[in-house]
Amino acid sequence: MLDVTLNTKFVVGTNLRGDMASADWRFLLPRLSFERVLCLGVPELPAVAVLSGMCDSLKSFAKSFILPSESSKLLQSLVREYCEQVRLHKSLIEPLFYTCWMHRALKEATRLSAAKIEKGHYVNLLRLCIENRQVAGLAQLFS
Repeated sequence: MLDVTLNTKFVVGTNLRGDMASADWRFLLPRLSFERVLCLGVPELPAVAVLSGMCDSLKSFAKSFILPSESSKLLQSLVREYCEQVRLHKSLIEPLFYTCWMHRALKEATRLSAAKIEKGHYVNLLRLCIENRQVAGLAQLFS
């Protein structure tokens, strides 16, 4: 078996006979939940294009961390545990949270043209968080 394996050329997306190894999953769109997509290895460019078109990353972030969710509960727990370990006062969580995203926005701005800065991903993420700081997911993280 080892001889066969070592001498076989593997082509991405095919089985040993050269047949397609997987079904065309695009028929699941738009019902496919982006949170349930798992890519093993490096996906082909057409798959990346389809997946990127079905995801609104700001909506996904809001759903996962701004609104109450299992992800926001996990984040709250991890942040509290970390703060206890490093003896960081909980009043610093909110300013550090915004400073982190502001840093990312500034870093991203250096790669964007002046006309595109307002459309930057991280500046819009920062705005989203500031506008929704009283919503349960974030409010509980900061309390």
